[in-house]
Amino acid sequence: TSFTTLIAAREPCSATGQADNLARPTDAVWADIDGLRVIAAHPPPPINNEFTAERDAFIRAGISAATGAVPAIFVGDFNAAPWSPIADEIRRAGLRRAHCGGAIAPTWRSRHVLFGLAIDHVYVSPDLSVRSCSIGAAIGSDHWPLILEFVGPAPD
Repeated sequence: TSFTTLIAAREPCSATGQADNLARPTDAVWADIDGLRVIAAHPPPPINNEFTAERDAFIRAGISAATGAVPAIFVGDFNAAPWSPIADEIRRAGLRRAHCGGAIAPTWRSRHVLFGLAIDHVYVSPDLSVRSCSIGAAIGSDHWPLILEFVGPAPD
């Protein structure tokens, strides 16, 4: 299964990168766009200890890309609930989670009716304010899109 991540932007990117130290570097990518670093991740689901360790490594690569690069937005299908230990690591690194649709509103729906989890997240650096974050309408995926509006420092 491929979990490749893509960042698309209207503005040109001044720098880009990926987590070259990981097995699938394109699962954790970043781009500097008009003075904002956008980090996107889509690690594998934690179906066993090996995949959990791999997921956590991808998320840590995203934390690393966000640290020291402000302002920053870290977004993606983290395959981790907000109460998971790796989510605590993200918060300890100084990134704040935008509560899209509520604190634990599901963003992924399972094959089982009435079951879903909040595994898609947006985290922002301290210099950004979240004006709004909502869960969008179904678009044909088993995940609902996150729609974020934020305010930050003006670009240089």
